[in-house]
Amino acid sequence: MPLPALAASMIVPDDMGEPTDDVLEQVSDAMMRLDDQFRVLEPIGLVAYQRSTRR
Repeated sequence: MPLPALAASMIVPDDMGEPTDDVLEQVSDAMMRLDDQFRVLEPIGLVAYQRSTRR
């Protein structure tokens, strides 16, 4: 699952239309925290990173 989608699923309510700047900032903060936590788990095999080539 892409990290942005995971972070958004934790923060953005299902019934929300267009996200506010505050919500987008919360998603961005969550992505950074999740990334840090997942990087700790990667060496022991609990998480596998796949770098996206899309831009």
